[in-house]
Amino acid sequence: MSHHKDFNTKTRKSKHLNFEERQIIEYELKNGLEAPEIAEKLGKHRTTIEREIRLGMVDLSYYGNKNEYSAVVAQEKRDFRSSGKGAGLKIDKNIEFANRIESLILSGYSPYAALQFMRNNKENYGVDICEKTLYNYLDKDIFQNITNKDLLQKTKRKGKYRKVRKAHTNTKGKSISERPKEVEKREEAWHWEIDLVVGKQGTKPVFLTLVERSKRLQLAIKLPNKKQESVIKALKRLRKIYKFRTITADNGPEFLDYESIEKWLECKVYYAHPYSSWERGSNEVGNKFLRRFFPKGMDLSRVTQKMLDEKIEYINNYPRKSLDGLSANMALKVA
Repeated sequence: MSHHKDFNTKTRKSKHLNFEERQIIEYELKNGLEAPEIAEKLGKHRTTIEREIRLGMVDLSYYGNKNEYSAVVAQEKRDFRSSGKGAGLKIDKNIEFANRIESLILSGYSPYAALQFMRNNKENYGVDICEKTLYNYLDKDIFQNITNKDLLQKTKRKGKYRKVRKAHTNTKGKSISERPKEVEKREEAWHWEIDLVVGKQGTKPVFLTLVERSKRLQLAIKLPNKKQESVIKALKRLRKIYKFRTITADNGPEFLDYESIEKWLECKVYYAHPYSSWERGSNEVGNKFLRRFFPKGMDLSRVTQKMLDEKIEYINNYPRKSLDGLSANMALKVA
């Protein structure tokens, strides 16, 4: 038996692996150990070892062999990346700052939103970096537990496209072309866009979603079905809390009763052109955000209004570039 079997697992607890540790990884992989076991042996985080294995993986398919991890290749790549870091990394001297960024990004924040969230909440770690620098750190694998692969916007989901439902044309309602120009400018508050988020095929519950155009405030109410009566009932409840100047909807059958909507909300209703979701861009972005938590195909009957409210609160406290770094809730307070 090789004398390498009983490695000393009391290795130094540094941020990055050294060459000796990389040799241990190579040896243990060849002996059938997996990343979690190697991580425990070296006293490292599992994701650190998984990222390290990806870093040092060598493609041997040309020779008819499977890919293998190489300690030498991994060390050469790390040395090359380290040489491009430049002097004085700001996060090297503040592990709390680095840990906070990691936790925010892993919880769904973009690099911009993570940094702005800390600034908005006056989280002082004695160091600050710009968005571009943070992206550079991610590209160079500076962080221990995250890479740019953890960014939600860089993840491309593959799947079947759902069939486009038949568009109804509301010949009696007002077209978006008739909507006042000031609504388009987003300078005045309480102009809304409205839509439905549907769940698993064959199930009835849906989310009624609204987004306020100027401040991006998002609302969502779980409905038992997508009948017009359910929509009107929910809008009556919202009218007691929020102001409504206009609403822009698509041509779905649940929104075609514009007379009832205008009566109960005391506002004008306008309809986007069929198959023109970009005309309700705020609502489309808001629904995409909501889908992070409630993906397509999910049975929405399992979701309570309380669960939905928690995610909407998260969204409304999320810093936006379009609001100069403020969240929707903050923007409403300073309006």
